[in-house]
Amino acid sequence: MHLEQALRILERIGDEYEAARIYNNLAILYYQTDLNRAAEYFQNALRTMQRLGNVWEEATAYMNLGIIYYAQGDYVQAIECYERSLHVNEKLGDKQGIADCYVNLGETYRAQGNLPQAITYLEQSLEVAREIGADATSTEGQQQLAECYLENNEPEQALEICTEALAKAQETGDLKSVGNLSRVMGNAYYALRDVETALARMEDSLTILHELNQDYDLSATLYNYALILKDAGKPAEARTALTEALTLFERLELPQEQERVRAALDQITQV
Repeated sequence: MHLEQALRILERIGDEYEAARIYNNLAILYYQTDLNRAAEYFQNALRTMQRLGNVWEEATAYMNLGIIYYAQGDYVQAIECYERSLHVNEKLGDKQGIADCYVNLGETYRAQGNLPQAITYLEQSLEVAREIGADATSTEGQQQLAECYLENNEPEQALEICTEALAKAQETGDLKSVGNLSRVMGNAYYALRDVETALARMEDSLTILHELNQDYDLSATLYNYALILKDAGKPAEARTALTEALTLFERLELPQEQERVRAALDQITQV
């Protein structure tokens, strides 16, 4: 990879700042395929920026590390990183950084099952994002808020939020958000027992995320898609989707997600 070749040269000549930028770029590239490697590069970027006294980039590095810890299911570490990033961003007055931290904190508290705390952070993120016109952050916040309403057994509210967010994502060409929002909408229709529409939304999500090579998000959709297929009386197709999800989770080295998929596969086998 050209970036890794460039990194070796920069490290050899001692250009720490440019090396840190490449650490960050490499971590972003590896995020969807190798979380451990991505974490290593983000940690290198964080240490370098702390050594150089670049607090702006330090805040970003903490944020990025939190995203990795979240994906790995280490929610305590993720929250710690997000809170450190938030503290720095508040001192800097960086409203974009603050809004992003609120979104990620909301997502993580939702994953922990603390929906009231999650909703509080997500509503704060939307308030700041709309104030500064940050469409991408607003869309992400709406997606997470819709997930909260789904988990609170309010699928109609989740669909209403997703519909608004989807229109904005399509308008701005944010295909990754379109793919993820389609998954959430699929889950909402499934909760409303509209299995046909749920499957169609999941298939939209799969098509988009596969084309974008978004392995982590794609595996999440495959898992949800399989559960709906099973309910629709299509166990063979459900097993195929779960097997693909398991392969992706194994590649990403996510044991917690692997266990969840294997449990679903076992249930299909027993039927």
